[in-house]
Amino acid sequence: MTEQQLLESSEPGSGRARVESALAARLRAVAPLLVAGPLPGVDADPAVDAAGLLDVLVSSVVVDPANERIWLLLTAVGAAFPTRDEVDAVRRLCELSDPVGAAVAVLDAGSAAGGDLDAVIEVVTGAVLVDVDLTAKYEVHTGIQQVVRSLLPLWVDQRGVVPVVWTGATGGLRRLSETEAERVLFWATRQSAPATRDPVVGKGSRPGHRPVLVVPWRSVVVMVEVPPVGVLDRVAAVGQYSGNRLVGVLYDVIPAVVGRHGAARGDQRLRAVSGGGEVRRADGRDFPDRCRRVVGFCAGVVVAGDCWSGGGGGGVADGWVG
Repeated sequence: MTEQQLLESSEPGSGRARVESALAARLRAVAPLLVAGPLPGVDADPAVDAAGLLDVLVSSVVVDPANERIWLLLTAVGAAFPTRDEVDAVRRLCELSDPVGAAVAVLDAGSAAGGDLDAVIEVVTGAVLVDVDLTAKYEVHTGIQQVVRSLLPLWVDQRGVVPVVWTGATGGLRRLSETEAERVLFWATRQSAPATRDPVVGKGSRPGHRPVLVVPWRSVVVMVEVPPVGVLDRVAAVGQYSGNRLVGVLYDVIPAVVGRHGAARGDQRLRAVSGGGEVRRADGRDFPDRCRRVVGFCAGVVVAGDCWSGGGGGGVADGWVG
């Protein structure tokens, strides 16, 4: 039985069956990235399948408890990006406990993650993901949204970046719906604003469909606008623990320093950012000392002038990670 057949065999009316089959599918999606050896075959019972996979994955992570491996495993179990505290707690138990104790810690963290437990995941490797949550979900068209709607069509067309938004549970990222894609990629050419609210907003998936989380691996995540309230701890873990590179775009540092979220909130976000871009070519003296300390400006991510700077002709992420 294949992974897809396992998902389709779940009883439509059984929430528990959907959760069990989704967990098994998520674990199978990350297993090749975490386990070097052979994996157990797919069991017809999704609960048994998930249990067998979890045992193999935890045993592998205990042997090599690197932050990025724990981050990916917790993402698969909880259907949500973990926070730094969650990764730290599980790593300590992996280092000090046996596989059984580590498995209990992983399950505890997953159950408390608040993710969409009936979601499946799409792991993208060596890609560039761009967070366009506000621009995609709402009709607002002020300064930052104008920048996003000008740049993203070029980036998608020329470099194949993946625009993403946060799920309704704000636990992870997903691809854009058709309506959201129109707001971001075809704003200038669309006929009119939609008459009804996009059914994806607030749910994380279309009615009757499983949510699909987009999970970056060895990739770059670009923040071109201020993330939604409540995701900063998850964003910080993406930047520091996931093995991905987190890149931020600063708009005169207004959202980061004097915005409605406050300076402390901005600093917390910026400390996790490994590279930064400016919407105009200004030297570092234009930015407060505090921001120059916590953001390492990266010449490959300057948004003004060129739509894509840096990097040679290798993978899609080269322009962002050089």
